Amino acid sequence: MISLIKVGHILGSGPPNYLGGGYDITLHTVGITKYALTTGFTDNSFSIFNVTNPITPTLVSSIQGTGLPNYLSGASKIKVYTISGVNYCFITSYLDNSLSIFNINDPSNPSIVGHISGTGTPNYLNGAYGLDVNTISGTSYCFVTSIKDDKLVIVNVDNPSSPSLVTTIGGAGAPNYLDGAHDVIVKQISGIWYTIVVSLFDNSLSVFNVNNPNSPTLVSSVQGAGPPNYLGGAHTISNIGNYLYISSSNDSTLATYDISNLNSPIIVGRISGANSPNYLENVFVNRNITIYGEYFVFTSGFVYDIIGIFDVTTPSLPTLVTTVGSGGPPNYLGGIHSLVTDNTYLYTISYEDNSLTIFEIQHNISSSLSSSSSSLSSSSSSSSSSSSLSSSSSSSSSSSSSSSSSSSSSSSSSSSTSFSSSSSSSSSTSFSSLSSSSSSTSFSSSSSSSSSTSPSSSSIYPGWIYTVDHENHRVQVFTLEGVFVSTFGSYGTGVSQFRYPTDIAIDSAGDLYVTDSGNNRIQKFNSNGGWLLSWGTEGLANGQLNGATGVTTDGTLVFVSDTYGHRIQVFTSTGVFVRTWCNPGTAGKDKYLINVPDGLSTSKRFKTPYKP
Repeated sequence: MISLIKVGHILGSGPPNYLGGGYDITLHTVGITKYALTTGFTDNSFSIFNVTNPITPTLVSSIQGTGLPNYLSGASKIKVYTISGVNYCFITSYLDNSLSIFNINDPSNPSIVGHISGTGTPNYLNGAYGLDVNTISGTSYCFVTSIKDDKLVIVNVDNPSSPSLVTTIGGAGAPNYLDGAHDVIVKQISGIWYTIVVSLFDNSLSVFNVNNPNSPTLVSSVQGAGPPNYLGGAHTISNIGNYLYISSSNDSTLATYDISNLNSPIIVGRISGANSPNYLENVFVNRNITIYGEYFVFTSGFVYDIIGIFDVTTPSLPTLVTTVGSGGPPNYLGGIHSLVTDNTYLYTISYEDNSLTIFEIQHNISSSLSSSSSSLSSSSSSSSSSSSLSSSSSSSSSSSSSSSSSSSSSSSSSSSTSFSSSSSSSSSTSFSSLSSSSSSTSFSSSSSSSSSTSPSSSSIYPGWIYTVDHENHRVQVFTLEGVFVSTFGSYGTGVSQFRYPTDIAIDSAGDLYVTDSGNNRIQKFNSNGGWLLSWGTEGLANGQLNGATGVTTDGTLVFVSDTYGHRIQVFTSTGVFVRTWCNPGTAGKDKYLINVPDGLSTSKRFKTPYKP
């Protein structure tokens, strides 16, 4: 099962965000920084947002303007592509009938470097819309569909400052079926390059051989609204392997086409329905993802303000998984028009709410994981006694002999200890462990989610490993042999809840400090997961935090890397601010400045500081 949790958004038509008529969105990563690039159809604009912290997306830059020099009237589709080591942004503008190219090597200062425009002969860019870019035989080309000129336009963009028309192919009706040419993808199969176009008014799918971009040739076409082809108002395309997933607005259908033989594409499956439960009226099938061998297609529903998630692991049987929607707060999906995913987060752009909204993608790999159990047992000779310990309590018992863990005790005689914790779903693990004398310990715990992702950070305490499970918003506890013991935490803002925790540290008393990054705070727990206290709010004042990600302790003081505050802060073990270094909110390369600090650690203080 896959689900979405809304984590962040940014709004606003006009300056400064220019999200008016939010239309298309793509992602671009530079080093450790992730950007979302968006177009605004009514704001005639494109904007760049820093989404490295998806909870608080921030504007980096924007460009706006109709006609010369930017040609962004009715800015529509957007694509990032690298040519000769330089990153460029390609944008089609429906009302300016143009393709514009921007240098985005410096995302804070994008600049237009070239454009090509014009209706009718020779450029045929009337209603420029669909867009894809690729390199064929060493030369970079841009493929553009023109809705009003009924054309596929091929542009040489090897020199982005001087894009030049290569050729066009088109025509309504037979044989090319490009009336209202809408969406396009470029794909190489068996060494041959193809473009695949869907057309709104011809209700069609057309395939062209573009191995020689100067002379494209029609390979095949499929046409027809309703059964059997379900291409009425063919709108957008998504591709996974040898399958196309096509949304058809008039047929309110998501159709699966097998393209293993491009000479004869064939429909093999579909799911239909204008409204509940599938909400496929006038949808855009924007992106697809693969998670743990399962395949999903996402649709953005402009009419009903809904994201649809469909399981296409079996291509012939697309199946609705869930829908998420509503215009206005909290989701801001009014007129959702496009979306993109990095497999961890889903980034959406909405035309009516003028918004960029970000969702976390949560996936439960298998329902069997929610009630799994494992056991490890051994024995020796002794008598036994028992005691109990609950995770709701902050105290633990120990004996003068040997302690088998930070949350249970064993003595020279056999002892039995019970440990329990709970949250919202059920998962249990039990085992018996061996000490110098027979000792039996049982643990039961439950977790708020059964999905599994790579943890962010782990700490070792005698007998246990505590690991921060970033994407599942919890801390998990294991034995040194990797046997699951317990978990605590769930998604949220309350006590013992987390939003994207990133690091954990343990002090000399065995207490835990967790960086609750999304909530801009540090939470302190005892070794059993019992909540003790928390501190921090969002901001740049002393004691405030901005996306803190790293924590360590010297046994007395707690050191925190205040990531987007670009500083290190020091606290007592009870959260009292002690000091800070580096200028709050100021990033830089000077020796007294730091830029997005992350991990940190403490060591013994030597007489002379280490110098490389």
